[in-house]
Amino acid sequence: MTKGLTTVVALAIGGALGTILRYALSEWLKQIYKSFPAGTLIVNILGSFMIGILLVLLMYKWQVSGTQKIMWITGFLGGFTTFSTFALEGWQLLNAHPTKGLLYIVGSITGGLIAVSIGIVLGKTLL
Repeated sequence: MTKGLTTVVALAIGGALGTILRYALSEWLKQIYKSFPAGTLIVNILGSFMIGILLVLLMYKWQVSGTQKIMWITGFLGGFTTFSTFALEGWQLLNAHPTKGLLYIVGSITGGLIAVSIGIVLGKTLL
Protein backbone atom coordinates (compact mmCIF):
# COMPACT_ATOMS: atom_id res chain seq x y z
CA MET A 1 0.00 0.00 0.00
CA THR A 2 1.39 3.43 -0.85
CA LYS A 3 2.17 5.96 1.88
CA GLY A 4 -0.65 8.26 0.72
CA LEU A 5 -3.21 5.47 0.71
CA THR A 6 -1.98 4.20 4.09
CA THR A 7 -2.48 7.70 5.53
CA VAL A 8 -6.01 7.93 4.10
CA VAL A 9 -6.93 4.52 5.54
CA ALA A 10 -5.49 5.49 8.94
CA LEU A 11 -7.47 8.75 8.88
CA ALA A 12 -10.65 6.89 7.94
CA ILE A 13 -10.26 4.32 10.71
CA GLY A 14 -9.39 6.92 13.35
CA GLY A 15 -12.14 9.27 12.19
CA ALA A 16 -14.75 6.53 12.22
CA LEU A 17 -13.81 5.44 15.74
CA GLY A 18 -13.81 9.03 17.04
CA THR A 19 -17.12 9.84 15.38
CA ILE A 20 -18.80 6.73 16.76
CA LEU A 21 -17.51 7.44 20.27
CA ARG A 22 -18.64 11.09 20.07
CA TYR A 23 -22.11 10.06 18.92
CA ALA A 24 -22.51 7.38 21.59
CA LEU A 25 -21.31 9.65 24.39
CA SER A 26 -23.48 12.56 23.23
CA GLU A 27 -26.59 10.39 22.93
CA TRP A 28 -26.04 8.91 26.37
CA LEU A 29 -25.59 12.36 27.93
CA LYS A 30 -28.71 13.68 26.16
CA GLN A 31 -30.73 11.19 28.17
CA ILE A 32 -29.26 12.55 31.42
CA TYR A 33 -29.14 16.28 30.61
CA LYS A 34 -32.23 16.83 28.50
CA SER A 35 -32.21 20.63 28.24
CA PHE A 36 -28.44 21.30 28.12
CA PRO A 37 -25.92 20.26 25.44
CA ALA A 38 -23.73 18.45 27.97
CA GLY A 39 -22.59 15.94 25.35
CA THR A 40 -20.99 18.60 23.18
CA LEU A 41 -19.48 20.39 26.18
CA ILE A 42 -18.01 17.21 27.66
CA VAL A 43 -16.78 15.88 24.32
CA ASN A 44 -15.03 19.18 23.56
CA ILE A 45 -13.35 19.35 26.96
CA LEU A 46 -12.48 15.64 26.95
CA GLY A 47 -11.12 15.91 23.41
CA SER A 48 -8.96 18.87 24.40
CA PHE A 49 -7.60 16.90 27.36
CA MET A 50 -6.99 13.85 25.17
CA ILE A 51 -5.13 15.79 22.47
CA GLY A 52 -2.79 17.19 25.11
CA ILE A 53 -1.99 13.78 26.55
CA LEU A 54 -1.74 12.03 23.19
CA LEU A 55 0.48 14.74 21.74
CA VAL A 56 3.01 14.31 24.54
CA LEU A 57 2.82 10.50 24.61
CA LEU A 58 3.02 10.08 20.84
CA MET A 59 5.86 12.60 20.47
CA TYR A 60 8.01 11.78 23.50
CA LYS A 61 7.13 8.44 25.08
CA TRP A 62 5.77 5.94 22.57
CA GLN A 63 7.65 5.03 19.45
CA VAL A 64 4.88 5.20 16.84
CA SER A 65 4.95 5.92 13.14
CA GLY A 66 3.82 9.16 11.58
CA THR A 67 0.81 7.31 10.20
CA GLN A 68 -0.21 6.19 13.69
CA LYS A 69 0.12 9.78 14.97
CA ILE A 70 -2.10 10.96 12.13
CA MET A 71 -4.62 8.21 12.86
CA TRP A 72 -4.96 9.14 16.55
CA ILE A 73 -4.52 12.93 16.51
CA THR A 74 -6.08 13.95 13.20
CA GLY A 75 -8.34 10.95 12.60
CA PHE A 76 -9.63 9.84 16.00
CA LEU A 77 -9.65 13.19 17.77
CA GLY A 78 -10.72 14.97 14.58
CA GLY A 79 -13.72 12.65 14.42
CA PHE A 80 -14.29 12.92 18.16
CA THR A 81 -14.11 16.73 18.15
CA THR A 82 -12.46 19.38 16.02
CA PHE A 83 -12.58 21.59 19.09
CA SER A 84 -9.55 19.72 20.42
CA THR A 85 -7.50 20.91 17.44
CA PHE A 86 -8.75 24.46 17.94
CA ALA A 87 -7.78 24.31 21.63
CA LEU A 88 -4.29 22.98 20.86
CA GLU A 89 -3.64 25.51 18.10
CA GLY A 90 -4.93 28.33 20.30
CA TRP A 91 -2.69 27.23 23.15
CA GLN A 92 0.36 26.95 20.88
CA LEU A 93 -0.28 30.36 19.35
CA LEU A 94 -0.90 32.00 22.74
CA ASN A 95 2.45 30.68 23.96
CA ALA A 96 4.37 31.74 20.86
CA HIS A 97 2.55 34.99 20.02
CA PRO A 98 0.01 36.05 22.69
CA THR A 99 -1.63 38.76 20.59
CA LYS A 100 -2.04 36.48 17.57
CA GLY A 101 -3.27 33.69 19.85
CA LEU A 102 -5.94 35.89 21.39
CA LEU A 103 -6.98 37.12 17.95
CA TYR A 104 -7.22 33.53 16.71
CA ILE A 105 -9.32 32.38 19.68
CA VAL A 106 -11.68 35.34 19.77
CA GLY A 107 -11.87 35.44 15.97
CA SER A 108 -12.68 31.72 15.75
CA ILE A 109 -15.45 31.85 18.33
CA THR A 110 -16.92 35.15 17.16
CA GLY A 111 -16.54 34.26 13.48
CA GLY A 112 -18.13 30.88 14.07
CA LEU A 113 -21.13 32.37 15.83
CA ILE A 114 -21.56 35.00 13.12
CA ALA A 115 -21.21 32.36 10.39
CA VAL A 116 -23.84 30.15 12.06
CA SER A 117 -26.20 33.13 12.33
CA ILE A 118 -25.73 34.07 8.67
CA GLY A 119 -26.16 30.44 7.63
CA ILE A 120 -29.40 30.13 9.57
CA VAL A 121 -30.78 33.37 8.11
CA LEU A 122 -29.71 32.36 4.59
CA GLY A 123 -31.08 28.86 5.04
CA LYS A 124 -34.44 30.23 6.14
CA THR A 125 -34.62 32.48 3.07
CA LEU A 126 -34.01 29.46 0.83
CA LEU A 127 -36.94 27.47 2.28
